[in-house]
Amino acid sequence: VNAILRGIDRDRDEILKSPHHSHPTWMVKKFKKDYPDSYQKIFIENNNQAPMSIRVHPSIERDDFKAQLQNENISSELSKIAPQALVLDDAVNITSLPGFENGSCYVQDISAQLAAPLISPKKGERILDACCAPGGKTTHLAELCPDAEIIAIDNDKMRLLRVQENIDRLQNKNVKIILGDATRQDWWDKKMFDKIIFPR
Repeated sequence: VNAILRGIDRDRDEILKSPHHSHPTWMVKKFKKDYPDSYQKIFIENNNQAPMSIRVHPSIERDDFKAQLQNENISSELSKIAPQALVLDDAVNITSLPGFENGSCYVQDISAQLAAPLISPKKGERILDACCAPGGKTTHLAELCPDAEIIAIDNDKMRLLRVQENIDRLQNKNVKIILGDATRQDWWDKKMFDKIIFPR
C-alpha cells in the first residue's frame, strides 16, 4: 500500500491533469468506446461542480420568483428542461432565498426535478417514494398533485426527520412518512400502489 501511495504522490500533478482521475475504470472504457470523439469533454464536464438550482413552488410564477431573486441581487436563469427550475449564477445561503422558510422553493438538482413530472401524479393515485430522504421527489410529487396520496419510506430515522422538516416547510398535506426498508414488506399495509419511485 505504501508503494502505491508513494507512486500516486510522485505522479500527482500528472494524475490531476487527467480528466479521468475521478471516474472508475469501467466508465472510462465504456465512454471511450461509446463516445470516442467526445469522452474527454464529458469527463471534464462531469468533474465540474453543478450550479445551484432551485425548484419554485407551483403556486408561484417562475418569472416572478426570478424577479424576486434579482431584487435580492441573486442572478438566475430559467431552466430549459425543468419547468419549475431556476439555475443560480452563484450558490447562495438558503436563508437569502425569498420566502424560503415559507415554502417558496426547494434546492434541488435539475435532473432530480425531472422525476416527479415523469411520474405525473394524478388525483386519487397512491404513489410510493422508496428511499425518500431528503424529500425532494416526495415534496415535488405532493406539490404537483395535492389530491394524490404520497407514501414516503426510508430506513434512516435521522434522514426522515429532514424529510418531515421539508414537508412541513412546504406545507404538503398529502404525504405519509414511514420508517422502513423498501426491500421488506413488514411496513406495507397490502394496499397496491399506482406508481413507485425507486432509486437505481
